[in-house]
Amino acid sequence: MFFMMHDARFNCPASLRFVIGLGLITVLPALLRAEETLPLIANGEPSARIVLLDPPSVCLDLAAGVITKTVERWSGGTVLPRERPTEAAAAPAPAGETTILLTTLTALRETYPELIQAHPALLRANFTDPHGFSLAAVDLPDGRRAMAVVSSTERGVLNGAHYLRDFLIDGSAGDLSLKTPSVVRSPQMLVRGTYCLAIYGVMPQYTVEDWRKVFEGFARDGMERVYFWVSGMFPSEKFPQTFDRDASQGTVIRETGQIREIIQAAHDVGLKLYLGSGVFAWSTVAYLGEGLEDAAAVGVGGLCPENAEIRQRHMEYFLEMADALPEADGFFFELRDEHGECQCDECQVPVDSHGSKMYGEYLISFVQQFTEQLWRKHPTFGLCVNVGYDEHKDDPNFYAQITRMNDPRFEWLDCRWSWTFPTTLGERVPGVYISRRMIHWGPFYSRPLREMVEMTSKAAREGYIGYLPAYEPGYSTADFYSHEIPYPMDRLPYLLTGFVYRELTWEPIFAGEELQQRIHDRFFGQEAPLELADDLQDLRDWVVANAAAINRFSQDWINYSAVRVPYPNLGEEVAKVEQMEPEYYEGQATPLLKQVKTLLQIRDEGLKRLAEIEANVEANRSDATPKTLETLDQMQRLIDDSRASYDRAVPEPAALDDYLARLEALLQQ
Repeated sequence: MFFMMHDARFNCPASLRFVIGLGLITVLPALLRAEETLPLIANGEPSARIVLLDPPSVCLDLAAGVITKTVERWSGGTVLPRERPTEAAAAPAPAGETTILLTTLTALRETYPELIQAHPALLRANFTDPHGFSLAAVDLPDGRRAMAVVSSTERGVLNGAHYLRDFLIDGSAGDLSLKTPSVVRSPQMLVRGTYCLAIYGVMPQYTVEDWRKVFEGFARDGMERVYFWVSGMFPSEKFPQTFDRDASQGTVIRETGQIREIIQAAHDVGLKLYLGSGVFAWSTVAYLGEGLEDAAAVGVGGLCPENAEIRQRHMEYFLEMADALPEADGFFFELRDEHGECQCDECQVPVDSHGSKMYGEYLISFVQQFTEQLWRKHPTFGLCVNVGYDEHKDDPNFYAQITRMNDPRFEWLDCRWSWTFPTTLGERVPGVYISRRMIHWGPFYSRPLREMVEMTSKAAREGYIGYLPAYEPGYSTADFYSHEIPYPMDRLPYLLTGFVYRELTWEPIFAGEELQQRIHDRFFGQEAPLELADDLQDLRDWVVANAAAINRFSQDWINYSAVRVPYPNLGEEVAKVEQMEPEYYEGQATPLLKQVKTLLQIRDEGLKRLAEIEANVEANRSDATPKTLETLDQMQRLIDDSRASYDRAVPEPAALDDYLARLEALLQQ
């Protein structure tokens, strides 16, 4: 079957193309007038209003705010009124004024049932994913022209409002208008969200309100869940030694009621929240072994998964958490594998002739035993478990157990891009054979955008049900803002990262093919040249490629014990290495030499690219619309912050040549 897809290039309204299969943004030409625009601001005066048909809610209030706050910024202060349908009837809008109708299908049926019959595009919202939506220009019974944003859920309405804001509003400050294509959009990846590492660095200082802002950012980026690391901030009564230690030290979330508020904040914007924790290792669960003999794993960090008392304590700890926080949607378990395989005699017992050991059996059997108890009392809880580590690359028994765990409440996060897994037949099979609920993981904030295109497309073609990247400002952000509370998700570079993530997870096969155009249409007005989208992408990728090297010598960092460590002076670090014994040169001089080479490359090439982008920013200011100006200002800020950070790291750029020569001389000895 063929679907007509509306091209994202709204500055070329006549451009349409056919695609086969996924009709994600659908034009209904028989129902459209010639594509029109509706006024929002005309001659400097408001010419539109927002009408909400449903009872008040966080999602719908945000949806209205997405539009009104954007218009207010771009118009220089004009505020569009918002009202309920009864208010609209009592005081009819002036002739020629635009109505933006934000509504669920239920409320639309109750208030304007005739619109659904007249506009099939609206009805199609009933058949999308709950986060999907429809947009269509309609005539209200009183003759007003309206743009309807419709979904089966309030969260879908919020998604539709973001789409409208991103792609359909443009114009000058005194004459903003709204384009009116008919759009039906539904996310094709079912699992979209983050593994949210709420520990390390400044993260324990995030308040409930800070997390609320973060979750609003996740919703803007089309996400539907968050795996939220909660161990360390959960005040367990049975195991108080697990609270407020190591990476969660100094947490301001100190009461169960506050965690409930965090869960509610996620639910308010249509996000599921899974309670995250390590299992047999990581952060505070390691303290479940305090006072026990033989609790520690042998030869590696963490706890031994064979120890019966350790297993029981884990069971009680997580069941206590579920009982205290029944509003949560599930658990996320990071098994101890990243610490390495326990080398004790019991864990090393072979299970089969293919390499499987009891180490893997102890881990997967704990998951099975725990969920058997969990689901007696909390049958709706899901459970996501990380897999794909080298510790199980020759462990077909571990994956054979997963293959038989067909309960849809299980999910499996492939954390090492394994894609294939071992079997007792001696061959590796695709992840979708192991489970139909396999999810791809990978940090998106520190990778070039082209890698995100590749990963989402591969995940979709491999049959994975989602792509779930990391959100971990306390650990890393690959920019200059990790210490801000909360992390600025509404600024570059994350603003672009989150937008691209949304487009690629909602349309993983097609979006990458026209990513440049989508970036342009989201961040620039139609007067701006397409090449500015390349500059924006290059600037974002420049920062994520270079920020780590720059920050090493320009920003303090907060260690695992929540202690702020001042950043080192590069010249002093070179001098320290020169004072070491020769046997330490390889371990100390080699990584320092690599950092010096990176800083040299930034000096000689990278800063020139920043200057080129800056010149393009300035060249396009004079004719820019407010939409374009907003992005140009963001780009300039990121350029300025990049330069300032580099200047702190390298106060004497010419000295880099000397550092290079001295370190190379050491390594040649």
